[in-house]
Amino acid sequence: MYMHKLIFFLGITGSIAIAMTAMIAISMEVNALEESKIETINSYTAKNVSNMNVAVEPHNGTIYAAFYRSNNDVSNAYLTYSNDGGKTFLEPVRVNEENSDAGDAWYPISLDFSPKGDVYVVWAFHNENVTHPWGDGVRDFKISKSTDGGKSFGESEYPGSTPAADGLGFTRTFHELAVSENGTVFIPHLSLMINATQSVAEYVGDDISGEGQTNVFRSTDGGNTFDEFVLDKLVCNCCHTKAVTSPQGDVYFSWRSLERASAQNSSSTYNFENASAYETARDIVVSRTVDGGLGNGYSEPHAVTENKWFINGCPSSGAGIDVDDRGRVHTAYFTGSDQAPDGIGYYYAYSDDNGTSFKNLPLLTSDFVPLVHQGTNLSVDGAGNTWITFITPKMSNSTQEMEYHQENEATIHLFVVDENANILTKKEFTTSTIGQPVISSSGGTTVLAFENGDDYRIYRLSLSPMEA
Repeated sequence: MYMHKLIFFLGITGSIAIAMTAMIAISMEVNALEESKIETINSYTAKNVSNMNVAVEPHNGTIYAAFYRSNNDVSNAYLTYSNDGGKTFLEPVRVNEENSDAGDAWYPISLDFSPKGDVYVVWAFHNENVTHPWGDGVRDFKISKSTDGGKSFGESEYPGSTPAADGLGFTRTFHELAVSENGTVFIPHLSLMINATQSVAEYVGDDISGEGQTNVFRSTDGGNTFDEFVLDKLVCNCCHTKAVTSPQGDVYFSWRSLERASAQNSSSTYNFENASAYETARDIVVSRTVDGGLGNGYSEPHAVTENKWFINGCPSSGAGIDVDDRGRVHTAYFTGSDQAPDGIGYYYAYSDDNGTSFKNLPLLTSDFVPLVHQGTNLSVDGAGNTWITFITPKMSNSTQEMEYHQENEATIHLFVVDENANILTKKEFTTSTIGQPVISSSGGTTVLAFENGDDYRIYRLSLSPMEA
C-alpha cells in the first residue's frame, strides 16, 4: 500500500508534513427529527486494495467496484462487480493492459457507464516521459473500456498529450468521469504546467512559473479520441474535481476556485507556519454543459459559497455533486472559513436554478477540523434522498502528524437528506485508516465503501422507518 503524506505547496510543490494541535469539538445541526434509520443489507471486505470507487449500474443494479492493488512495488488497476446485491464479488479483472502500468493515486479511481452498458474506468499512472527536480515522472491518467459488462477490457487510451519541449510538461491529477445520456465521455481534471528546470526553492512565494486550471477531455466516439476544453483557468491545484450526468441530460462539474493573498496578512485558522509564503481562497464552484450533454458549450462557473477559505496549503478537498429527477442540484463540501454561515465544517447545499445559486445548510461544524483530505461524496437515490459521506479523524489534544492512508482511528459520517432538504437520519462507522469514503446510489440500491487498514469495507445500505 502507498503512503501519501498530507502535502502543502511551497509555491507549486514541495511538501512538508503538518503537525496539528487541536481538540475536535464538532457540533451537529439537525433540521428534522429522525424518522428513518440506516440499515446494512449486505457487507463485504475487499482485501489489499486502495483508493476504491463504487458505482451502481442504473439499469440492472449491478454493484461495481474499481480500485488499485499493489504487491512488491507492482501496481495495477482492477474492476470487480456483484450480481447478488453486494454479498459476493467476482474475481477482479485487471483494467490496464500492461502489467504494473498503473500507479496508485491519493484520490479514488473513476468509473461510469454508457447508456448501452459499457463500463469506463479512468486510472492514474506515472508518466516518466517528463522529468523535473521533485520527482521521476509526473502524474497522469488513461481510460479503459469494457464492452462486456466488466468481464474484460480493451486497449487503454491516453486522452491527452504531454509536451516535453524546453523542459515543460503537464501533470494531470484529480480526474473524474461522467458519461452523458448520448454517450459523450467527459473527464474533468486538474492540469498543472511544470517547469522541469527550476528548483523547489524557486517556487516559494509568488514567483511561480506554472498555471493550474480545470480542464475537461471530451470524447464523442466511445473514448477512442478526445478533444480538450478549459473550464477554469485559475483553480486550486490540489482539490478534487467531480462530474455527474443529470436526469435532464446535461453534465455538471464542480471544483475549487482560487484567489491568492499574502499569508502574512491573513488571520485564517489554516495559515500554517513554515508553509507557503502565500495562501489562496478556495471555494466550490459548479458549471454544466448547456447543450444536453454534448459538451460543445459550458455555463460560467457559479460559486456554491463565497466563504473565502484561505489556506497556505494543499487541502485535497472536493465536493460531492448529484442531480435529482426534479433538476435540483445537490452538493456537499468542507470549508475552513470562519465566514461560513455556521463556521468551519461540512455543509450540504442545493440549487433549483441549474447551479446558479445555492442554499447552504450545516451538517458538522467546529472551531477547527484537522486538515486530512476532508472531501465529501454524495449520491441521490430513487426516492429523491441524498446520501452524503465524509471522514473526520479522531485526535487527542497532543501534536500529531497526519497522513493520508495513515493508521489512525477515524469516523465515517453518513447523512441522508430528504427531498425537502431536511436531515432524515445519520449513521457513523468507525475505521482504523484515514481515507476517502465513496458512495453510489441508483434506484433502490445504495453502496458505501471506505478504507480500513489495507482493505476496503463495502456496505449495501437501506432506509427503514424508525420503530415507534
